[in-house]
Amino acid sequence: MMKRYNLIAVLLIQAWLGYEFLISGWNKIAVNSSFTKGLAGYLKVTVGVRTNSYAGFINHYILPHGTMFGYLIEWAEVICGVILILAAPILFVCLNKKAATQKTVAILSILSLAGILLMSLNFYWMTGASPLLPGANPYIPGVSFDVFIVILSLVLIVWNTTLLKTTKSE
Repeated sequence: MMKRYNLIAVLLIQAWLGYEFLISGWNKIAVNSSFTKGLAGYLKVTVGVRTNSYAGFINHYILPHGTMFGYLIEWAEVICGVILILAAPILFVCLNKKAATQKTVAILSILSLAGILLMSLNFYWMTGASPLLPGANPYIPGVSFDVFIVILSLVLIVWNTTLLKTTKSE
């Protein structure tokens, strides 16, 4: 059984990650409402000079539907953020008490974290970094914030999966 202070630390990290994505998405929706219309133009500038396979993916699949992907990104960030923020206190209260609630919240957390992982990988590759090795772009740090988010998401997915497996059925 996980110690209470370890549980609090993990749930605070999960809530912080949720807050990061909630604010990022909300800023795209409310503060910078031109994000959806400007995404295609931004991607043309940042990806247009590259010839790697990810640039081909962006040019072929994303750019023709840039506005739609803009809406998907901003709302996915908000929804994933809200789920992770709400999941933290629910998991804290329901741990070892309400198995059905705990399982549902853990599954929602895993799905949200998978979405965050996918978005962060795409944000990382969009900067021109190598899909396999960091450091391909001299203008980004050796370990970018997006890679940190990917690693953090993976750790939290494993934690939530472990929580899901150890939950006793009602």
